[in-house]
Amino acid sequence: MFCHSVVILRAHVGFDAPVFRPVTWVGDISYSLYLVHWPLFALANHMWIGDLPLPVTLGLLIASLVVAWLQYSLVEQPVHKARFGFTGQGQRWRWHYRPWSSRFL
Repeated sequence: MFCHSVVILRAHVGFDAPVFRPVTWVGDISYSLYLVHWPLFALANHMWIGDLPLPVTLGLLIASLVVAWLQYSLVEQPVHKARFGFTGQGQRWRWHYRPWSSRFL
C-alpha cells in the first residue's frame, strides 16, 4: 500500500525527490517481480527442510530483483515500445518493431 501511495504522489509536482526513486523502481518492475519471485521461493522451500534461513531468503530476494529487472528491461519494455497493428493487403498481422537483439549488434 505504501509503494502505491508513493507512486501516485510522485506523479504530482514536488514529489520528484531522490528518496522516492528506489520505491518507484520497485513499482516499475513489480509485475516482473510478481512473476519471478514465486517460482524461486517455491523451489527453495521445496528443496530446504524446515524454514529458510535469513541469508537464503535475502539471496532469493536479491536474485528475484535482478531477474525481474532483466525481464522488465529485455521483455516488457521492448513490448511496450512495439507498435502492433493490421497492415497491408489481406490485413495480415505484422510486427512494426526491430527485434531487441539487433540493438546489441
